[in-house]
Amino acid sequence: TLYGGRGIEPDVKIEPQKFTPLIGRLNEATFYFVRQLVAGKIASFENAKVDKQNFSTTAAPNDINVTDKMFEAFRNYAAADKADGLTAANIDSQADYAKMRIREELATATYSNEAGVRVILENDPQLTKAVAVVPQAERARETVAYSRTAR
Repeated sequence: TLYGGRGIEPDVKIEPQKFTPLIGRLNEATFYFVRQLVAGKIASFENAKVDKQNFSTTAAPNDINVTDKMFEAFRNYAAADKADGLTAANIDSQADYAKMRIREELATATYSNEAGVRVILENDPQLTKAVAVVPQAERARETVAYSRTAR
C-alpha cells in the first residue's frame, strides 16, 4: 500500500536535461557532420579520417578535443542545410551541448558505442550530481552507525 500516493521521493532532486526540437536537430546535425569528418570529407580536417573503430570502451577527456576550429566547421556545415532550421545563432545558443554531441559521435566513430555513451554520461546532470553526493551519503551512513553504537 502506498500512503500519500507519491511513491519514493529522492533526497536530492535534479532536473534532467530538457529535450527540445533544437536539441533534436543538433543531434541529427552532429551525427551527419561527424560521419563526414571521419570520412575525411570536411575541409581542413582530412587528417580526422578514421578507417575503423579500435573498440576501446573509453575515450579519455583529452583524447578527443572539439576545438574552436572544429566547432566553426560544424556550425558552417549545419547552417548550410536550410531544411534543418539551424542557424549560426541557434547553434551558438547551444554550443556546449553541440560540442559534447560532436565529442560523443567522434568517440563512437573512433572507439566504440560504449565510449560514446560514456561521453554522454560524463555530462549528464543527474549522474554528475549523484557522484557528487555519494560521499555525503557515506558520511550520513557512518554517522547513523556511530550513533547506534554509542547508545
